[in-house]
Amino acid sequence: MKKLVALMVIVMLLIIPFAGVQSQNELPPLIAFTSNRDGNQEIYVMGIDGSNPINLSNNPAEDWHPDWSPDGQHILFTSNRDGNLEIYVMDANGENVVNLSNSGSNEQAGAWSPDGQTIAYDSDASGQRDIWLMDANGNNQRRLTSTGIVKTDPAWSPDAQRVVIWART
Repeated sequence: MKKLVALMVIVMLLIIPFAGVQSQNELPPLIAFTSNRDGNQEIYVMGIDGSNPINLSNNPAEDWHPDWSPDGQHILFTSNRDGNLEIYVMDANGENVVNLSNSGSNEQAGAWSPDGQTIAYDSDASGQRDIWLMDANGNNQRRLTSTGIVKTDPAWSPDAQRVVIWART
């Protein structure tokens, strides 16, 4: 029961932020989620009514932590498909997968800024888990936090002026 409640909360947080009139270029309202129904963690989408789940990442590596781009055209996710944790992006249909962080350190928990121009994520590139920022194309990677505590799971304020994080001493 606890897993079902947790899944429902995650699903509610990941619903695409548009559900109005659709143009030909927009996808129908979908939910992105992580499931191990195929034997390992994969990124799926499904209708908001739970219909038609589709495995988008379909890779033998572990893929998790999906985050929709503000325009609904791309999905950020974390994967270990290159041997360490990296931030990837793919089209909303699962095509054109690109490693954005592309480093020897571990990056995870990517979050799009509301304008889609910047991605916040956590990384151990500095020797500790800190929050970093990068441009949406993976360029201009820079550390945002630098204290002696673990920081992870960034999320943006609606005006993109603040980033909230989970921190542990």
